[in-house]
Amino acid sequence: MPPISTATEAPTYTSLEAFQDKLDVNAMNIPSWSTKLGHLYLTIKSADFTKANGTALIDPTDPGNVATAPTPIVRIATRSAIVAATAEGAPAPGDITLPIDPFAAQEAIRVHQQEQNEYITFVTTRTVLQTMIINSVHDQYINALRDPVTKYALVTPLQLLDHLWTTYGESDQGDLSANEDRMKSPWPPPTPIETLFKQMNEG
Repeated sequence: MPPISTATEAPTYTSLEAFQDKLDVNAMNIPSWSTKLGHLYLTIKSADFTKANGTALIDPTDPGNVATAPTPIVRIATRSAIVAATAEGAPAPGDITLPIDPFAAQEAIRVHQQEQNEYITFVTTRTVLQTMIINSVHDQYINALRDPVTKYALVTPLQLLDHLWTTYGESDQGDLSANEDRMKSPWPPPTPIETLFKQMNEG
């Protein structure tokens, strides 16, 4: 991952942009059951993700350790059975709870396992992305978010990125000049012409 800051230089628009690009790619490469964009929603603003994805996405919740049992089917006593029992002087039959269908039980277990896997993947991905950010920037630039007890454990990747972009993400004349220099750097044949097109597009 490209560094966000160095020992002597604070984060800049250029360093944040390069890091954000790589982080987004890593987030998208971790599959999600809910979207083709993987876990990109952990690294970009909700409105931007909704625009790209077509729909909003919420964080999966912990489904717990036990699957929810299917709702039992209750067969209500029929009118004819009640009339027949009454005519014979027997007690009226009550409602009958049918045994749980094995297929429904197996389906509930399958759904629960998928929800567990999705939640574990989400938590793991969030932790990995958070660690990638923290390891790429010096603590002095993010310690405003650091809790004395929990440190950065409860700080999301997006909160870290929002703080960095808000505090250090404004481009200045130095960024513009460096960008212009990169864009105008000579094209050295026999390097493919596509590299020049890419250089100009990025500029």
